[in-house]
Amino acid sequence: MLLISVASLAACTSSQEEAAKKSAQAQSYLGQNRIAEARIAIEKAVYLQDDVPEYQILRGRIEYAADANENAFTAFSEALSLDATNQEALQAVSQIGLQIGRWRESLEATDKLLLLNPNDPNALLVRGLHALLKRDFGNADAYAIKLLAINPANEGAIALKARAAFLEGKPEEAQHILDQHLTLYPNTTAISLTRLEVNRELRNAAEMEKQFSELRKLQPDDMSIRIDEANFRYKTGKRKEATAIVAAILANEKTSLEIIRSAVDLWREYSVSRLDRDFVSRIVQTAKPQARIAAARHFANSGNDTTATQLLEGLTGPKVDAELANIAMLTGNDARARTLLDSILAFDKTNCASLETQAQLQLNAGKVKAALLSAQRAASECPDNIKSWASAAKAYSQLGDQVNARRVFRQGIDANKQNEPLARTFAEWLIAEGKDREAIATAKRLTRLAPALTSGWRLYSEICTKTKSDCVAEAKRGLEDSATRYGIDLLPGQLAPNGLFGRFVIR
Repeated sequence: MLLISVASLAACTSSQEEAAKKSAQAQSYLGQNRIAEARIAIEKAVYLQDDVPEYQILRGRIEYAADANENAFTAFSEALSLDATNQEALQAVSQIGLQIGRWRESLEATDKLLLLNPNDPNALLVRGLHALLKRDFGNADAYAIKLLAINPANEGAIALKARAAFLEGKPEEAQHILDQHLTLYPNTTAISLTRLEVNRELRNAAEMEKQFSELRKLQPDDMSIRIDEANFRYKTGKRKEATAIVAAILANEKTSLEIIRSAVDLWREYSVSRLDRDFVSRIVQTAKPQARIAAARHFANSGNDTTATQLLEGLTGPKVDAELANIAMLTGNDARARTLLDSILAFDKTNCASLETQAQLQLNAGKVKAALLSAQRAASECPDNIKSWASAAKAYSQLGDQVNARRVFRQGIDANKQNEPLARTFAEWLIAEGKDREAIATAKRLTRLAPALTSGWRLYSEICTKTKSDCVAEAKRGLEDSATRYGIDLLPGQLAPNGLFGRFVIR
């Protein structure tokens, strides 16, 4: 028995030592911003010893650094289950929980923080934001006043107070709170973002332009703000400035894939089909390959094969060849397109861009069944591949199977609820099939899901006019209204921002 106990103790000590070693490695990797390696190391540490709150906290920090807020929240919650009064874990659950919609846990953690320290500024601020969520504007204002009593320069308290006043229907008071603060203290990102959102809701383009100018100085590397500004400038008719902003975003080697998609979406929405040579050169010189490929695809599909080809110069690999095949097909060189596609698909039968182009080539050649199979594979692999859904529906329609054509269109729209080109293709198909009412409903649904999307209202207006429906006046009003909706629509199901500086989204 003594020998068994000694062996067990030795094994336990060995596991603890190995866990500590992995934790130290994870901390080192995090400090070097080597997030993937940090994740692997901390997972091993937690696996070896899952009852150490410090390991869970480190895991939470790493996940937060990786923008994996749900995972970070879980890790910090695990830490709290091991140490219920750990300040860092309480702060993290309080703040991250508010961001991701875990409001009950966030509120519980916030109240615990205030029990431990009634003047904790972070907890008071989050408590005020919870009051805003419940539309308890008086209480939100009370928390802001308490924060200002502790520190009159607290920008979070000013933002909270201004938002409470605005949401209570007092926009002049909100503006006064912000203006008064600036007479005493210098401008900050928090104040400028709050002023931006107040004026977005008031549709005050001149004041929004001032705040974007301030934010370029305060947050020059914030790509989300740059996307927002580009959209604003397109909406206000300043296309050259907007296109320059988007080109700069794409040329930045640090731009994330999500922002790359958003940037190219702006070019699609505002029908940008030409790009100055200087912008092309800058993108070619410094952009990520993913940005160059995405931009090239946009211009190829917009009829500008010259710019598309220039953007791909010097790049190699299957993804580049897929874009070159698309360009070849669009310019009538089907033989070159097929040669490129055959070489890609021989090794990777799931290459979405190649399958999409193959489907269109097969449709052009009258090989409808083969086209249907290619398009279905592409849509299955990449649901955001718009042309694949349209090609599959077209193939079904040519085969005389209108039921499945309609089903595929519906599936594609469900996967891409705010996509105007696919909604347009479906609506036009429905009209050709004599289903005017469903065509109108399809266009109208897009405007409900994306009320700021001008192309959606333009489609609705066109469909109403084409079908001689009584919705023409409604569509005209919506189109006019969308011209001064200066924000990009949230994705369907996306949680409305709950922080101090997000959009005022009232549903």
